[in-house]
Amino acid sequence: MTRGLCTAAVTLTPEEMQRLEELPGAANEVPEADGCSYSARHSGRHAFAVQVQELPGQETVHWWVIWDGPEQPDSTGYEIVTLEACDAERKGDVAGASTCRLPVHEGVHSWS
Repeated sequence: MTRGLCTAAVTLTPEEMQRLEELPGAANEVPEADGCSYSARHSGRHAFAVQVQELPGQETVHWWVIWDGPEQPDSTGYEIVTLEACDAERKGDVAGASTCRLPVHEGVHSWS
């Protein structure tokens, strides 16, 4: 679930999952639970992506779960919001993802 990164995680309610999956132009199956997408010991809020909306003639909308500690918040300890995606792209022949999969953030990329 946490992909070897930050160990913080959230479990969504069935209602939240359904609402996100029924968004117009929803492109992903929403995970019931997932871990923070940032590296271990990061500063600031925790975050993981839950949905992407692809709306014709409009920019893609990225939905994220964000929260301040604790590592395992209850259903009132997180928010589901839209955030701009980081547009950093991998250069050269560095292995890994071709683009950053986080919201806009400070700091470096592991493949920079």
